[in-house]
Amino acid sequence: MIDSICVYGYHGNIGKHHYRKLSEREDTVDPGTIYTGDYIKLYGVDVGGIVAYNAFQTDAVILATPSNTHYELAKIAIEGGTHLLVEKPITLNYKEAQTLYRLAQTYNVVFYTGHCYRYLPQFRENLPELFHTPMLDFKLLVKHDKPLSEAVFDLAIHGIEIAFFLGDQQKGRNFNLKSAHIGDKSNQIHIEANIGSKHCKFVVGYGQQEDVRTLKGYNINGDTEAFVDFHSSDGKEPDAMSNLHAAFIKSCNVGVFNPEAEHAVAAIQLAEQIQNKLFPKGI
Repeated sequence: MIDSICVYGYHGNIGKHHYRKLSEREDTVDPGTIYTGDYIKLYGVDVGGIVAYNAFQTDAVILATPSNTHYELAKIAIEGGTHLLVEKPITLNYKEAQTLYRLAQTYNVVFYTGHCYRYLPQFRENLPELFHTPMLDFKLLVKHDKPLSEAVFDLAIHGIEIAFFLGDQQKGRNFNLKSAHIGDKSNQIHIEANIGSKHCKFVVGYGQQEDVRTLKGYNINGDTEAFVDFHSSDGKEPDAMSNLHAAFIKSCNVGVFNPEAEHAVAAIQLAEQIQNKLFPKGI
């Protein structure tokens, strides 16, 4: 049983969101044992206004620090026997993501990733149809503006991870990147790939006039068999993160390794290929 959790990266919006959602729980961890920490503290630098706590004295860690810090911090936590939930993307390259996954197996720690969309009820309700349909169309277009070079690991990674989850049930983690290009609208990226048993299309972008967060499953005739809008139908914020926390804490309490993390690792491999094709000079 886990008695304490530390949220690292509390200074960021995602970290604060993790902490807030954990604090609202009544059925798992006492809010008095939810700690906050900052990754900079590990290197001996104090950060004003942040409650620093040694993450490796807690039973579990949620790592919501900048993506380029994930590998080193996650490796330390895993080797210390600490259960771990890493925000997406796990890392920015496949080799490091694969290393973390194998280390988690070796040290027998629970290893989750922050792919919240799969924990939304409207996604779970459509799973039978989504598993069955041979084609997927994922769109994640957001109003806020960021460099387009960040969109693969920030936006597309959601859809890619979902595609591996849905498409590799029978064909393993095989994939083939067919195309990736910046669209006529320079703030959008278009991707086409075969992932396991699925033929997939992804469109992601920043600075859009409206938010679009959808997943469509359709057959070879083009007929829609499943449609998921990741927005909440009642206008309220979907509680995907709370559902993710519940699954993570349950796995920690029963000591069950999370094999689904392998989908997130496979997603990094494809995302790295896309990133190198579109932005060969790096982010």
